[in-house]
Amino acid sequence: GSFTSSLKGSFTSSLNGSFTSPVVVNTPPTPIDKVNVIHKHNAVAMRETFKRRASIVRRQSTKCCFEVLVTNWAETVEAGAEQFRYPVKVEDVVEMIKANEKIRCSGALHSCAPLIESQGIILSLTKLDRIISIDTAARIVRMQAGVRMHDLCTYLADYGLAVGTLGTIDWQTICGAVMTGTHGGGLTIPSLHDFVRSYTIVLPDGALKRVDKETSPTLFRAMAPSMGLFGAVVEMEMAVVPLEILEAKMISIPMEDVVQCFDSLM
Repeated sequence: GSFTSSLKGSFTSSLNGSFTSPVVVNTPPTPIDKVNVIHKHNAVAMRETFKRRASIVRRQSTKCCFEVLVTNWAETVEAGAEQFRYPVKVEDVVEMIKANEKIRCSGALHSCAPLIESQGIILSLTKLDRIISIDTAARIVRMQAGVRMHDLCTYLADYGLAVGTLGTIDWQTICGAVMTGTHGGGLTIPSLHDFVRSYTIVLPDGALKRVDKETSPTLFRAMAPSMGLFGAVVEMEMAVVPLEILEAKMISIPMEDVVQCFDSLM
């Protein structure tokens, strides 16, 4: 779809109708203020629109009855709502895994790939959304798998910290973004999983295992993007970085000039 924005804060989306988000500014903002106002409200607009596209529960006629279906954001995959389970604590995850043979894990349902298709249950980790602790000196945050990216960013900002790299949107679960390989924004910015220091996973037999580079180097390297193949991730420890205020700029360069300046741009 397409988004249009103005300094007055009006946003229109062709994805799912239209809506407006007014911005009240009492004094003329400085150029950097303008950037922040546009970014803030555009992020909110995109987040709310994408939420309406993801996790859509709709009714579709099947012969003489109705079936409730859940779709991913791109509407490329459908699953029966009755397949979903929503554990609220780690012990729930353990019991569900021990009681079922075929399981898929899900987060915010942003991936376009058919990751939630399952012949068994679909374990949604979105209610495991607690930020457990933060070590500001070591810049390490410990959190449950279902923490949303925007909630983590807001939490870290109070400590003058930030996530090392972000995707296009910020409503994914942090673990889902790691497990599906959310990538960096340039040659010098690593993928999101490079910031992970440890995973806590529930194994097929229900046992809890901590996976880190020191004690399980091979498994640690294979964890991302593994999409739950080795177990259901219930907690992560992640390194974070100092908070910075960034300004986005868009420039147009003739194709013949790109080769000459590519390295400096990246």
